[in-house]
Amino acid sequence: LLTVLNVATGRGNSVCIRRYKTSLRGSCYTDVLVAIDRLGLSREFVAKVSPLEIVHTSGLSISFRGLDDPQKIKSLKAKVGEFTYLWFEECQEIEGYAKCRSVIQTVARGNQHTNIVYCFNPPSSGQSWVNKDLGVVEDGNDRKVVLHINYLDVPSSWLGRQFILMAERLKVNRIVTGK
Repeated sequence: LLTVLNVATGRGNSVCIRRYKTSLRGSCYTDVLVAIDRLGLSREFVAKVSPLEIVHTSGLSISFRGLDDPQKIKSLKAKVGEFTYLWFEECQEIEGYAKCRSVIQTVARGNQHTNIVYCFNPPSSGQSWVNKDLGVVEDGNDRKVVLHINYLDVPSSWLGRQFILMAERLKVNRIVTGK
C-alpha cells in the first residue's frame, strides 16, 4: 500500500526486492496490483511483466527485482525522478545485510531521501542477521519505526474466514500449551 501511495502521490519511484526473482510475480507484484485495485487507482497504472514493473501515468514506477544476480541491480535507474521508497520483502531470506547494503547504495545514490522498509517474519534463530543487523542504524541516528502486525490488524475480508479460524485455533492452542 505504501509503495503505491508513494508513486501515486508523486513522491518518487519505488523498488521491491526479494531474494529470488521468480518469487516476485506471485507475491509482491500481485500484492501491489491488489492494493492498486482496492485504492481505486487501476486506471492510473499499467502493469508490465518484462521488466516486472508497474508504471503510473506520471511516469513514476514500482520496479521488482530479485537478488539472484546482485550485479544486475547495480544498473537499476529510474526513468523519471528518483527512488524514494525501497522495500525488502521477506528479507530474512536474503543471505545477509551486506547484500541489502549494496542495493541501498545503488538505489539511494544521489537521492535526497529514500525510505527503506524491511518486511519479514521473525526468524526462529536469535542469531539471524535480521535480528542483529536491522536493530542498528549505521549513521547513529535512531530513525527507525518498528511495526509488529498480525492478522488482527488487517480487515478480516482480506484474509478470509478459513485463515481467521486457523489463526484463532493456533492462538488458543498456544495459550493452552504455552508454546
